Amino acid sequence: MKRHRVATMAALACAAALASGCAGSSGAPRAGSSAGASVAPDADVQAALTHACYGCHSDSGNLSWHAKLAPSAWFAGSARDKLDFSTWRSLAPDRRLDALRSIDRVVRSGEMPPWDSALLDAATKLSPAEKERVAAWASGEGGTTR
Repeated sequence: MKRHRVATMAALACAAALASGCAGSSGAPRAGSSAGASVAPDADVQAALTHACYGCHSDSGNLSWHAKLAPSAWFAGSARDKLDFSTWRSLAPDRRLDALRSIDRVVRSGEMPPWDSALLDAATKLSPAEKERVAAWASGEGGTTR
C-alpha cells in the first residue's frame, strides 16, 4: 500500500513537471523585438546561429521538442533573458560587445549549444567548422562587421 502511494505521488510529480514544461513560453515577440532579423553579415554564421541558437535565444526560433518539456523548458526562458537575438539590433554597443564576447567564450568552450540539446536534437549541434566561424565572427576575427 505504501509503495503504491509513493509510486502515485512520483507519477503525479512527473506529470506536473511535464505540464509546466509544456506551458513554457508563449513564443510571442517581446517589446522591441526584431524577430527574424539577421544579426550576422556572414550568411554561414547566420545559418549556424539560426539552426543552433535561435530556438532558445530568439522569438523567431522554434524550440526543439525536448526544450518544450521540463526540465529543459524551465531554462528556455532564462536563455532568452541572457541573450535574445530578437533584440540584437536595439542593444547598446557595449551590451552587444559583451554579448559577442560571451558568444565567443561559450562556443569555443563547448558550453553552447548545451550537451543535452545537441544529444537530443542533432539540428542544434554545431559542426567544428560552424563553431570556428561563429567564434571568429563573435571575436571580430571573421573579417566582417558585427
